[in-house]
Amino acid sequence: MAGQTKKKRPNTLKTSTPVPESKKRLMDAAEAKNIEATTSPARKLMARLAIEHANIHATDDDRWSSKRAINFIALSCTLAWFGIYWLVVRLF
Repeated sequence: MAGQTKKKRPNTLKTSTPVPESKKRLMDAAEAKNIEATTSPARKLMARLAIEHANIHATDDDRWSSKRAINFIALSCTLAWFGIYWLVVRLF
């Protein structure tokens, strides 16, 4: 036994090993090539939600302009201070 040399093991990084079928499905799902793995109910729901979210937020019709927002803030603050002043004058 003392005179035996160790056998060299092949370098596993250079040789390609066969990939099990279960691993192939996971790899294909990441690349979106496996139709069977990409048609799950969760993925369909996520796709529908993404489409709805894009449709809702695609239009800026419901956003106020800066001028309109500043006018609203100024008007509401003015009315609030006027109301406070009126209450103070009436109560004292």
